[in-house]
Order: sequence, then structure tokens, then C-alpha cells
Amino acid sequence: MPYSLQDKLVVGVASSALFDLSESDKVFRSHGEAAYRKYQEDKLNEPLPVGISYSFIKRLLTIHPEGKDSADAVTDLPSKYRRRISHDSAGSKL
Repeated sequence: MPYSLQDKLVVGVASSALFDLSESDKVFRSHGEAAYRKYQEDKLNEPLPVGISYSFIKRLLTIHPEGKDSADAVTDLPSKYRRRISHDSAGSKL
């Protein structure tokens, strides 16, 4: 059964806004796809640096009715980012 979006706030955010992907983009543009894939694989378990929209989305996820869990809020995140997701200073995941 599909997930119902009725009465839900849906916000789409590019991964490049959520995380600072400038270094990997530089590798892709300078050295091509093969080097980019190797760079991504080598860095797979390293946390990603936060991007410009990270703090906004972090705050947005705290706005939910009492008793509602926002844990499923980020559901369409590519696996390469899911494994490298950033942690805030308290250690909680976005």
C-alpha cells in the first residue's frame, strides 16, 4: 500500500543543498566519472559536510504534532548519501 501524503507537508530538497558536495563535484568535473565513483567509494563511511539547507531541514523536522515521529521524513535519500549522512554535534542523525 502506498504511503499517504494526505495532510502531510512535502518538501523536496536536493542532496547538493542538504550536503556540501563541492569536493566530489570537483573530482567529477576535473577527473571524470571513473574517478568520481572511486572517490565516492573511498569516502563512503565518512560523514558528509553539511550544506546550506541542512540547518533549515533539521529545524523543519522538529515541527510535528505531539506523539508523531518524524523518523520517516527522509525516505528518498540515495543509499550513497544514507551511509554517509552527517551527524550534528549531539550525534543525532538528520
